[in-house]
Amino acid sequence: SQHPTMKRDKIIQMLDQGRNMNLEVYEDDESDTPLMEAAADGNGEIVKMLIDRIFKEFNKEMAIQNFINKQDDLGATAFSVAMAAGFGGICKMLVAAGADPKKHLSPPE
Repeated sequence: SQHPTMKRDKIIQMLDQGRNMNLEVYEDDESDTPLMEAAADGNGEIVKMLIDRIFKEFNKEMAIQNFINKQDDLGATAFSVAMAAGFGGICKMLVAAGADPKKHLSPPE
């Protein structure tokens, strides 16, 4: 697992390069998205940056379905990893962006 600061820099670099149209491409072995990584690290700055960028690039429905509520191989979402780590502020940000708190209980579709 990369150091959170390295991960943060990598995500910012990815966004700066415009390589943000399909964040799923940059998943690691567990198919965690950058949003999940940032949520797991409790990095509100990056979570907000990613949410803003996602909603700028995609219509609301697609943004929520394909990014905000995206599940990894184990069915986890950005919300569920933030919740498991006790990052309430990030959970609130994600719910405000359309995250479904119950989504992680169901296996990936």
